Amino acid sequence: MCRLGYECYIPVSPKCSFQRAVSTVFTHEQILDIFGEVDHIISKTRCPKNMLMPVPALIRTLYSTGIRIGEALSIKNKDVDFERKAIVINDTKNNKQRLAPINESLEKVLKQYISYRDRIPIHDINHPESCLFVSTLGKPCSHTSIYKYFIHILQVCGIHGGYGNNSATLHSIRHTSAVHALIKMTKAGKDLYCSLPLLSVFMGHKSIIGTEYYIRLTQEMYPEVLKLDMEVTDRIFAYINQKLQQNYENGDN
Repeated sequence: MCRLGYECYIPVSPKCSFQRAVSTVFTHEQILDIFGEVDHIISKTRCPKNMLMPVPALIRTLYSTGIRIGEALSIKNKDVDFERKAIVINDTKNNKQRLAPINESLEKVLKQYISYRDRIPIHDINHPESCLFVSTLGKPCSHTSIYKYFIHILQVCGIHGGYGNNSATLHSIRHTSAVHALIKMTKAGKDLYCSLPLLSVFMGHKSIIGTEYYIRLTQEMYPEVLKLDMEVTDRIFAYINQKLQQNYENGDN
């Protein structure tokens, strides 16, 4: 009727109710089981385009750096700087370039992977503009193929979703990395309010509000770790609950 020129009132549609599901977070023991199984997984087919080779290094990169799977698959050879011990992440969710740290164990894994990858007789496989994680044909890895390998690894390890009520995905490694990093800093005696900005930068969030969600996960999984006064804790989580909906709608996770 409005398009025909008749004036009429159109009410605003009410917002949908918000209820955020608890994210899947693996325990330290489950992560070790995943690492152990990913090192022994073998391909049962002779498909020339096999994406199994980069999986061990890719899974460890996701856990060590906390980056998203899309960010990991877009890493190019020139983005890996072993001298500065950092990976330049360009294709990010928030369209902001950032650095992901390379620790000693990840450096060893990446160098080993690159040494074997460069033996593939593919032209320009080690070119600076080529992707870091590639198949045996030198093609960029696909999210779907890596996810299938990951689900198989979880089934062999007997892991059914880990902590939380969501099905485990590759993004669960990112949640796990954040929670484990927060636990490590807390056990090291670092103040929670000092740890949050560091974790926020590490995860590439736009604000600390996007990072505070992991405090609740840490408290639910490891209640003995966060030894805060109940009065302070109650105020923190009351504030988090008010901001979770806004943060989720903005997609900052």
